[in-house]
Amino acid sequence: MLRTIILVRHAKSKKGPDYPDDFKRPLSSRGKKNAISAGEFLKKQGIMPELIISSDAKRAKKTTKRVISAMGYNGDVVFKRDLYLEGFKAYIDVLKKLDDSIRTVMLVGHNPDLEELVYKITGEEVIIPTAGVVRIEVDLEHWRNIEDVEGELVFLEKPR
Repeated sequence: MLRTIILVRHAKSKKGPDYPDDFKRPLSSRGKKNAISAGEFLKKQGIMPELIISSDAKRAKKTTKRVISAMGYNGDVVFKRDLYLEGFKAYIDVLKKLDDSIRTVMLVGHNPDLEELVYKITGEEVIIPTAGVVRIEVDLEHWRNIEDVEGELVFLEKPR
């Protein structure tokens, strides 16, 4: 069964001495616009996941909310602390636990974890910019076997 994994890196966030807590950094003005553009791109592609799972860091949550608003998505969204700087294996673990009825899932998170996840699943080395969107397809009967297959990198869309 062909399954689709959409990866979205959080949009550009504010930095500097005013934002000492990395977990709580808000989106920048550019980040807000790029997150909406990412959602519009996914809508144009006709991509509508059955489930969205996002890091619960502020910049990832705000990115997720803008992306789903632009997509017109009204399905389930789960925010997970595990996807905040826990390494790409945390993303693999999330995928392995998905219900097999889900054919398309979106994960919103952080680098370098997302880039390492792409490499693990496809063997492709990519650079995912902030608000970048990746589509991977895998021929997979059960999500629990995600580590046993090689997926195909369908696209890497960079923000505009």
